[in-house]
Amino acid sequence: MANDERFSSYMALDGPHLDGLIGSAGVLRFDWPEKKTYIQHFEGISAAHNVSIAHNGQLALLGNFSQQIVLLDISDPKNMRMVARQSTMYFEECAYRLRSNTHHLWYPDNHLYIASGGSHAVVDIPLDTFDKARVVRTMPSALNRFLQWPKRGRNVLGAFSRRSVPSSTHFVLQTLQVTGGRLADGVYSTRVSPGGGYVVAGSRGYNYLAVFRRDTMKKIYGKVLPFRRDVYGKSPHYRFGWRGHHLGIHHSEIVGR
Repeated sequence: MANDERFSSYMALDGPHLDGLIGSAGVLRFDWPEKKTYIQHFEGISAAHNVSIAHNGQLALLGNFSQQIVLLDISDPKNMRMVARQSTMYFEECAYRLRSNTHHLWYPDNHLYIASGGSHAVVDIPLDTFDKARVVRTMPSALNRFLQWPKRGRNVLGAFSRRSVPSSTHFVLQTLQVTGGRLADGVYSTRVSPGGGYVVAGSRGYNYLAVFRRDTMKKIYGKVLPFRRDVYGKSPHYRFGWRGHHLGIHHSEIVGR
């Protein structure tokens, strides 16, 4: 039965910095049915894009933009820690950091589940009958989206601060075109639970986590995650709350418990 499943979903977190070794990317663990979340960031790693769990469920590789192989010990959700890392430049020189990025999709039996960033949805496609595909919106309530407007404005200001006005304008217009007029990008993480009863999805732009019943694709749980702000000179060097940047949810893995 779906409601008897126990599992943990792990999602890679961009972090607020995407610039090489000054970054602070992380990992999020979400436990079902306890509905608990655990978040940990790691200094010196930028733009985590994928987390891959070892067969023993104790270790994980954290794919990232900072050209590093990063090994995590995830055995204790309250103390997820980095146990080793190695620069990929040791194996091969690479002048373009995006080459280090890792993306992947996952599907069980005869269904394909796609995290659709542009349309803020999870797409459920039966591989034998594409015409019966379902597009399920994955975003918080209208009130929560409205309350996040100051954060959207800060993202736009950041875009114009880093590039020339023509380049930034092109970037913002391109984002609006892709997302259907929204300043927030969409769903970057989707996984099916080990027993096949649930679909867990994470929205990067809205900092939002949702759980759907797989048979009906009806949402049964949704949560706006805490935002992160930097507090330099202290340990840990960040705090969670309503102010700050979104966590930057990216690709994920899921394991049974």
